[in-house]
Amino acid sequence: MKRFVVPTIFLLATLAGCQTENSENRSPEELPLYDPIDTIGTPIEPTEKIYKNTGEDFIKGVAEFSDEMNNYLDSLDECPEPDTPENSDTSHCSMYLHELDHVLFGSDEFTAEREQMRDDPTTAKILVIDYRFGGAVIRNAKRMLGMYDWQVEENGDAVTADIVKATDMYVTSPADFQFKKMIARSESFLPNSELTRQLDYDRMGKVKTADNAATEYHGSIILNALADYIPYAQFITLKFYHFPNSVICSNSEETIDSYTDQIITSISNLIDEHDIEYVNLSAGRTRASFFDDINQHCPSLENKILNADKLNASYTRILQAMANKAVLVQAAPNGARPTLTPVLDGDFGENHYSDCVDIPNRLRTGYIAKSYLNEPNLPIIPQGGIPYSDAYLSLLNGTMHTVKSCTDLMINSGTVKGFEDLPYFGDHPILFSIWGGSGSPEFLMTTSFINGLGIAVLEQIHRNQGITPSEALALLKSRKPTTETPYLMDPMRHEELPLCANFPDACRNWAGFIIPRWLEPDSQTDANTERQDRHRR
Repeated sequence: MKRFVVPTIFLLATLAGCQTENSENRSPEELPLYDPIDTIGTPIEPTEKIYKNTGEDFIKGVAEFSDEMNNYLDSLDECPEPDTPENSDTSHCSMYLHELDHVLFGSDEFTAEREQMRDDPTTAKILVIDYRFGGAVIRNAKRMLGMYDWQVEENGDAVTADIVKATDMYVTSPADFQFKKMIARSESFLPNSELTRQLDYDRMGKVKTADNAATEYHGSIILNALADYIPYAQFITLKFYHFPNSVICSNSEETIDSYTDQIITSISNLIDEHDIEYVNLSAGRTRASFFDDINQHCPSLENKILNADKLNASYTRILQAMANKAVLVQAAPNGARPTLTPVLDGDFGENHYSDCVDIPNRLRTGYIAKSYLNEPNLPIIPQGGIPYSDAYLSLLNGTMHTVKSCTDLMINSGTVKGFEDLPYFGDHPILFSIWGGSGSPEFLMTTSFINGLGIAVLEQIHRNQGITPSEALALLKSRKPTTETPYLMDPMRHEELPLCANFPDACRNWAGFIIPRWLEPDSQTDANTERQDRHRR
């Protein structure tokens, strides 16, 4: 899993005008723990149900929320500039630790709505295997069913792996915390894209986020996208599973198999417990990545290549087991040399074996990044999609062209990498959010970020056709003339997403939208913050 580094990505919290604070250069452990019972300013309590969530009232509901948010922000004093005396109550600008499990499940605030949604048979339940979900879980509090992590214990060749409750901490200001809680409390569905078009970001300068927000981005972008484009979905999060050194360096096939069985059993039980229909996985492993791990942690190990093959086979077995329990939607590699080609079952010596072997009930997603604003002569993907052919070669960048034979579905983001269309977003853009208060084009698109849209496409097929999610996946794959031919879709252009079906206004009228001044690109994150976590895509 150790590859495909994301070198830079825009920090949307900063871009949205929510300036970051350095918390006086303190480490998170030194920050005070924020008690969510305390309030700063005048947050909106969930006593009066004033927001709408259906039909023509949708945009009105977002506008009403914007008005309430403005009232809250007007009750706060301006945050002081760095190194200036504080002459008023600006405690809402300081950084605090937030214990996410306590925020989500420490009270009964969201229990009734969460359980009502959970028991509704039309609710889509998604297991998101990723990391660094940050404030996205606060924003979507009533749609969260659980947050989980791995507890791995090593004792010689005996290794145990169990799923336990996650104990994640999130650093942000009380104002930002209250902003996300107000979104969670709203009866309206408030996608990030619509907040982009509604909120007054001159006022939003009072909502400070921590300067470590960049490290929160991977899972946060993915969870926000899933929540935005599948309005009726609920989520369980689970940290990435990994192979500890005692397994990586073991010559015992029994040890490797035993550990793999425990991972499979734990994930399978979690899927059963929460009636999971989809697994969103933005990660992958190769034979080479296992070989690198062996060289790093046990360079004197004999039969390194054989061990790498065993681990490659075990990782693939985990993918197959997940796909046997739910629809597995997995991000394709972000690029590979040489060009990937399909492999036969059992060919574990193939570097990209787990990516390129055809696993039933798995969808491998890739992306197209074309807006057509400055390239009007590009071929347009028709409604319903079309199998890839050379006529669409100009839509694929070099990265996606190399992996197309091991990708099932390529989704057009409707935007161009690098914000090249500024001040416009694009004609039919899919928008993403780190912060959870606005959406924008993704500066550096990856297969990780588009992956959740693969689930959204399947959900729309599932609902339209009246078939199961697995049958929807089989139907989509049946449109591919060969296993190595990807299927191309432009779902925002043709309104082929649940968001568009439920709230069509959110998918329309983007062509003339000009990016506000508070989203002018002026900050990028340090690539080094991500290099330690190369297993995600």
